[in-house]
Amino acid sequence: MSTSGYHNGPSAEAGHPSNYGGTWSGDPKKVVEHDTTGTDAGTFNDSEPEAHERPPPFPFNKVMNSGFGRSPWKNHFIAGVGELIGTASFLFFGMAGAEVANYAKSSGQSDAFDPAAILYISTAFGLSLMVNVFVFFRVSGGLFNPAVTLAMLLTGAIPAMRCLCLFIAQMLGCMFSAYIVSVIVPTPFGVVTAPSNGATTAQAVCLEMILTAYLITTIFMLAGENHRGRFMAPVAIGMALFSSHLVAVQWTGASLNPARSFGPAIVSGTWTQHWIYWVGPGVGSLLAVGLYKTLKHLRYEEANPGQDEWTHPKGHGRRRSL
Repeated sequence: MSTSGYHNGPSAEAGHPSNYGGTWSGDPKKVVEHDTTGTDAGTFNDSEPEAHERPPPFPFNKVMNSGFGRSPWKNHFIAGVGELIGTASFLFFGMAGAEVANYAKSSGQSDAFDPAAILYISTAFGLSLMVNVFVFFRVSGGLFNPAVTLAMLLTGAIPAMRCLCLFIAQMLGCMFSAYIVSVIVPTPFGVVTAPSNGATTAQAVCLEMILTAYLITTIFMLAGENHRGRFMAPVAIGMALFSSHLVAVQWTGASLNPARSFGPAIVSGTWTQHWIYWVGPGVGSLLAVGLYKTLKHLRYEEANPGQDEWTHPKGHGRRRSL
């Protein structure tokens, strides 16, 4: 799910806001509590500046130090970008799902579309991801996907050695699970991913790219950021995979995960256009990282502030930001 298995996510580095309502200095015993008086009820290592005090890299430093970066228009711009991407994403999944449902009628092949099968496959993958993220995110981060692991490496959430260890583990896990399914389940092994039902190579790559970016952005914004609803991130991540399957399982098999395609390919020996399931998710991972870093460097939380504030249970007007 998140990078909790390493350091509690991209936003919980030294100097970043922590889950405890303060600032973490790198020492788990030293967390700064913030109240309305501005005094700190705790100790912290002030050699590490807070996240909002760190200068962003080029070209974001130029933007943030310009008149635009200091004006309300910066927040209006970020809010507009978020609304544009959100509206496009919402309508894409709705309309693409409708196209899947209309495929049988438009193609004249009534047996080409089985809504029960698509729903069953989508539910199986979505629920499986949700449950396993809940179970393992405190152990390994619950990534289960080389594309997600790459994204976490590129954001600095995990170091290179952890990335390598997780990648090897994911490759071994996908081969083991595919072999077990081929042996135990009494049906022909039919979970190899490949473009189907007329989907071209370019369409398959684009679908895998867009849907992987969608999944990883969900992980970044809900599991990688500290906020009040973070504990529910596995549910949203599972639903993101569920909705992605509703759109793409008819055309690409909805892999979104090189490990998902690699294991069955090894077991079956079928490598038809297998590269699609590395290139598509890999590029999607880069897109998600680019969007996430852009939002972070532009301090997106300033565009819609106060979303994670809450009144202290004992009153006294104390406010904390998770």
